Amino acid sequence: MSGLAAGDGDGDGDGDGDGDSDSERLAMEREVFAAYVSVLIGFICREHPPHAAAALATMKERSFTRVGALLQSFLELQAEANLITEESASTMGDIIAWMTVA
Repeated sequence: MSGLAAGDGDGDGDGDGDGDSDSERLAMEREVFAAYVSVLIGFICREHPPHAAAALATMKERSFTRVGALLQSFLELQAEANLITEESASTMGDIIAWMTVA
């Protein structure tokens, strides 16, 4: 037996020949990563207008509306799954509120 994992060649390791689950997993990982980056952007920028301006310029955006919407979606998912504390949800909510008016 070789050192390769058994599978069907589609890369998702489920043996069905269908790479959809791998694609869905990667899409979810990107969404989670983007949400955590959004939180970081919020913490860095909300008290520092020069940082906010630089972030918006880098993202080629006029506002943080899209970033806030992504973060709101993530917060809702986390809350629905009971994966977030009230304190964290409140903090994230504050960041979202700032993003929707910034």
